[in-house]
Amino acid sequence: MDPTFKPKKERPEEEEYTDAKIMYFHPTNTDIHEKRKQVGISEGIVSFFLPFTDNTEPIQCISTLNFTHVMKEIEKDIWLNIVITHPETLYGPKQDPKEEAETIANNKFQVSLFREEDSKIFHKLLDVYYKYFELFHGTLRELWNTHEETFESILEDFTKNFDYHFFSKEFERNFFWNISFQGLFYCPIEKKQFLQTQLLVNSLLQEFQNDVQHMMVFHEEFYISSTLPHQDIQNLYSYIVGCGECSRDKRKIKIFTYKEAGNTHRVDQQKQVQYSLGANELASTFNNQLNINPSSISQSEIINTETNTQNQNQESISVDNGSNFFQITHNDLFGQDEALGISNFGKINQKALNLPFNPKSVQFLIGPVFSQASNNPNDQKYCDLFAPRIYIKNSEGVLEPFKMLVFQAHKTLITLLFKNDYNFTYEVLDSINRFLSLHSPPVSSQLDIIIGKVLSKEDPIRFVYFNQMNLALKFSNLINKEVFTPELILTLNQIHDSFVNDPDCVEQHMNNSFYWLVGINSCGREIYLIFPPNYTSSKVDLEKKKILAAYFQNLFI
Repeated sequence: MDPTFKPKKERPEEEEYTDAKIMYFHPTNTDIHEKRKQVGISEGIVSFFLPFTDNTEPIQCISTLNFTHVMKEIEKDIWLNIVITHPETLYGPKQDPKEEAETIANNKFQVSLFREEDSKIFHKLLDVYYKYFELFHGTLRELWNTHEETFESILEDFTKNFDYHFFSKEFERNFFWNISFQGLFYCPIEKKQFLQTQLLVNSLLQEFQNDVQHMMVFHEEFYISSTLPHQDIQNLYSYIVGCGECSRDKRKIKIFTYKEAGNTHRVDQQKQVQYSLGANELASTFNNQLNINPSSISQSEIINTETNTQNQNQESISVDNGSNFFQITHNDLFGQDEALGISNFGKINQKALNLPFNPKSVQFLIGPVFSQASNNPNDQKYCDLFAPRIYIKNSEGVLEPFKMLVFQAHKTLITLLFKNDYNFTYEVLDSINRFLSLHSPPVSSQLDIIIGKVLSKEDPIRFVYFNQMNLALKFSNLINKEVFTPELILTLNQIHDSFVNDPDCVEQHMNNSFYWLVGINSCGREIYLIFPPNYTSSKVDLEKKKILAAYFQNLFI
């Protein structure tokens, strides 16, 4: 919501003042009276507490009898708010309205299960939601100014996939990955394999120096190489890879869990589609010819139309603007995603949909899908290209748009970034595909061999290591699903927050019936040692000193 928004009508009704402040409300089918009530409460909280807060201690969480409001000002005057409905058991059984006011005084109030740590988790969830949105759409304010008519549809499409992938399918892994430690798993490789990977990166950038701007290489969940700083790629890394689970037998790269196809446009070998029209102009031209109103197209209609285009039932028009000739199909229209209220979050190539992770595949997961080879030399070659726009902050902290392609070579994922106004041609896409198909599989095989050797060795201790400076993250091989529980994740998160908020805090201990957990902080380098629950405090202290002296003497002085 934006509390500064006002109705555009000359004589608005009282309710319309509240409605004007709502930029987006999920679920969208919520009763309008409920929307007004929750937004009114949120606006009242902001108006009342804002004079008493600053950037160091912002408004975070307000709890009432039935709801908890977790909020954050993500951009100037734009507030993101989660309203959590309490179950009946949270504050005890429902009271009669006449008795409710006397509940606390009569000691009928039960201890709340919703702790301060819980509100912090939801507050971090707001950060994650906004970071992923910013990755694909830039700032909310800019999107509102340029696509106000489709703003709600874009947010709904984004929120649907965010909810699906963040909660329904990969909750525990994404919970740790995005909420607790936003880091990069460094690949335990030798110098030879690293230089071999770097040769691949340098060779591709040299071969396509006028095309590819940046390149990243990940092997399974491990970070290998990037031409961008670690801080700038962390969100993109967790979006593509996102594997925080320590069980090695069922590892899954997040991108293979996506179940929706991105909207493509056709790139021919001879007649390249060179867009000189802007996104809105192109959509407008197409709409005028086909009498299509983008705002009236439902998600089901878009999916059905897209399916038809994949079945070659395409409806097309030709546009001559005097200098360029365009062959525009439905695919091209749906490539203008934000103009049609579509988010590319959680979407991959149609060909890669619903396929399990195949460690021997060589293909584009996000990028071109090439036509089948034909024996007829007169047949025109083409590819259907899905190249979503993403936003990454540059050295000055300003969001810079890029077009993204992701290539799978066995267990290695290669991410390529192009300028936002880059016009793809069939020749360039085909050359990149041939280059990566030839040179990247041998690199992936070598990486897999060395990683397998490292992971086959058992660590003598159970630990989690995180470096705040370069975002390096490492798990002990002995941490499995039985040990790495949601309770342990929450405990790690609490200790990590203490280290972040208090740099002078150098050590913390927590224990329960499942484990002893010792957290140690040395200049932003954190290590968490996990001991059996039957250890005494003196035994824990003795073992801690032995481990630090034997394995971390270079880190902890």
